[in-house]
Amino acid sequence: MKTLFSVLFVLMAFKSYSQSLYKLPEQPKAKYSAQDSIVADQINQSINLYGKVEFEINGLNVKADQVFYDQKNHQVLAKGLNSYTFDKKVSVVKGSKNRTLKYTVGGDTVFIE
Repeated sequence: MKTLFSVLFVLMAFKSYSQSLYKLPEQPKAKYSAQDSIVADQINQSINLYGKVEFEINGLNVKADQVFYDQKNHQVLAKGLNSYTFDKKVSVVKGSKNRTLKYTVGGDTVFIE
């Protein structure tokens, strides 16, 4: 009888303290193409796109001359902006001539300088 209680106690303790699997949060999926070149840096977790770039992530669609995507910090920088669509807020700096777009993935505002 003692053996039965001991086995049941061990099984209950094992079940109580067993660990569940931890699932890492998913990275936002980016879709992109570039006419000139695509440079992916795995060490710094970044993607640099050059020449007639089309870039899409998290509700943001960009067409620009260059796009830099920092996957580690979830930041997008587009230079030579030709067109963009975004389903949330857009903040444009008055007199902006650089045609530069800045966005943090997951944020609700795109900044145009």
